[in-house]
Amino acid sequence: MKEIYLDNAASTAVYENVADYLSEQYKSNYANPSSAHKAGIRANREVEEATKKILSFYGLKDAKWNVYFTSGATESANLAIKGTMEKFDDPSKAKIITTQIEHPCVGKVCEYYGAKGTDTVFLPTDKYGRVDLEKLESEINDKTKIVSIIFVSNETGIIQDIRTIGKIIKKKNPRTVFHVDATQGYLEKLPTDDVDMISISAHKFHAPKGVGCLMVRKGITLSPIIHGGGHQGGIRSGTVNSPLIGAMALALETLKENDPARKVREIRNYLYEKVVENFGEDVVNSKIYEADYSPHILSISFDGLNGSHILYNLEEKGIYVSTSSACSTHSKEKSVLEKMGMTNKRAQGTVRISISEFTTKEDIDIFTSSLSEITGRLKKLYRGK
Repeated sequence: MKEIYLDNAASTAVYENVADYLSEQYKSNYANPSSAHKAGIRANREVEEATKKILSFYGLKDAKWNVYFTSGATESANLAIKGTMEKFDDPSKAKIITTQIEHPCVGKVCEYYGAKGTDTVFLPTDKYGRVDLEKLESEINDKTKIVSIIFVSNETGIIQDIRTIGKIIKKKNPRTVFHVDATQGYLEKLPTDDVDMISISAHKFHAPKGVGCLMVRKGITLSPIIHGGGHQGGIRSGTVNSPLIGAMALALETLKENDPARKVREIRNYLYEKVVENFGEDVVNSKIYEADYSPHILSISFDGLNGSHILYNLEEKGIYVSTSSACSTHSKEKSVLEKMGMTNKRAQGTVRISISEFTTKEDIDIFTSSLSEITGRLKKLYRGK
């Protein structure tokens, strides 16, 4: 059975050259980058070169930005928000602004500070998931310490207007720190003029799991949330994993060389057409011809069906997708899709398809054919109950 992997927003296959590099690094470049001997210096040099490559991918200069390596985007986002907030003795005198559609690595941290007395605002969005810019502008005041906005939604792929958002923030309060969760934004050009911090995770763009970073504009100060030996300028203690960091940088280099955005968009458009052909346009949540979406994510919903049941049936055919977080039977909170105005019934029937440069039209044909058969069978089964 051919496996068809359509869950790339969750994690991606590692590039072959990156896997080869990592294997070699583990065998030959195993020294601690903090060690003063030649082997340690060699490992540290690998980290320094990787830092330059990562900043270059995002169009940033190392003279103006610091990079703090972490275990992934969750830690990076926590460092950005907690590292900012922990500088203030009284959380009730501070304000945080974020959105209703954030990944939990941002949303849960903001809720944490809300429980501590911080004025925490979760901005509403329109039906596409775009931030209400007028509401953002009205909420920024002298107390606003940090605004954290996701660049590309991990649920639907909607892209936020980061350039305009940044200008609004800095006009209202230049001292407010602007953090962007760019985890899903590797196929998009991120406007960074007014951005202060950027968090990413390597396993989203064909690099290994367990490594990410927070890029911080120089002049922005943070309190450490992990204490220890004072690594990375005392901001993030712990032995720096030079092989993983080098692999992350190589993956971004490879991604830049491959420039897969056009190919991924063509496959996504083909997927959209096949979905509409088989199920009608009403099932599509990612309205790609009405708003600006990243090309690797398409969200669809089947009213009255359970997304988990669809997922398990696809899995039996070797096809891997995700459900929306709304489909978690253990969650008592509204899902991102419900916060965008979707009914709970529709949200429960959501499937997220996320593709990569390795996805083919044949994969899409097999997926949509299988999905048609499965949803037809499930509808008959549900009616029979």
